[in-house]
Amino acid sequence: VEEAQRQAKKHVEMADKEVDDFQRQAKKEVETAQFRQKRATDDAKKEVEEAQRLLFREKALCLKRVKEEEKKCEELELEVRALKLALDEVNREVAERMAAEQEKARG
Repeated sequence: VEEAQRQAKKHVEMADKEVDDFQRQAKKEVETAQFRQKRATDDAKKEVEEAQRLLFREKALCLKRVKEEEKKCEELELEVRALKLALDEVNREVAERMAAEQEKARG
């Protein structure tokens, strides 16, 4: 009977050791998975921050180009207005000359 009890106790101890080993291994695997998840999350956050920084920089460059193009458009609009005024003046002078020539031709 004592031998059977000793054997049973030995089996229980071995089973307890196996359970402890399994729990330790499972705990290590969970910790490893958590570490990998945290690292992946941190990497993803860094990538998002870098993408946002690049996007902000690109947006700033685009806004700068838009302002430069708007300034060029304003300058061209002023030039067009000046040319229209000059053309109106030339047309007026031509009309005056034609009227004067017609007066000479009549008179």
